[in-house]
Amino acid sequence: MEKESFWKKYRDNIIVGIVITVIGGTILILLSGAGTSIYNKFFDDKKIKTSTSYQLPATNLFIQGYQLTNLSTTTAHSLLDKVRSEHKVRPLVALESGKKLVDVPVLTYSFLFSGYLHIEPYEDYKAILNGIANRFNSYSSYFEIHKLSEQEIYLLGFSSEESYVNINNPKVEGVKSITLFPYPDIGKDYLLIIPIEKIIKSADREITLDDRSRIGVLDLDLSSVE
Repeated sequence: MEKESFWKKYRDNIIVGIVITVIGGTILILLSGAGTSIYNKFFDDKKIKTSTSYQLPATNLFIQGYQLTNLSTTTAHSLLDKVRSEHKVRPLVALESGKKLVDVPVLTYSFLFSGYLHIEPYEDYKAILNGIANRFNSYSSYFEIHKLSEQEIYLLGFSSEESYVNINNPKVEGVKSITLFPYPDIGKDYLLIIPIEKIIKSADREITLDDRSRIGVLDLDLSSVE
């Protein structure tokens, strides 16, 4: 009876004490290095870079992509610079420009006119290697190309979130289709990095944006076979 009376008398104080102890311990953990590690690990796992205006891609995707959170020219250039840095590619020098893509050095990036990226179903993707590489993105119909090695070459362009999700959907088998733009626009805020060996068909066409502006885009069919 004495124990029961003691519990009834001090129950509320004991519960409050336990709650305060738990809260205090949690605060100490968060303020310590362990708490910082937990915080950092959460954001590492989420693959979110909070200091820039784009979201890093998830892993193990069919096609790698980055989402812009705003469409400013500065943000797009910052993202492209990041990808170039990750790929360790440099721009072409003057004497390298104007050569076929197959003849430019590895670990370089260049720009190809959309017409050079046209591939018929009976052609091999290596037809792209005959395209003329330029140092600068002078026109709205030029796409960026990264040549990491003679076998590893990437086409960069922008598309919609819906297209990005669809081509990375493992439930969708066979050929995957997408329209690629040379620069970002409203609704075209995903930068895609496409291995050219995935391209089984590519058709270039011109879109009229207004009475003064036109842009070249690519309608791509991509193979999902690894």
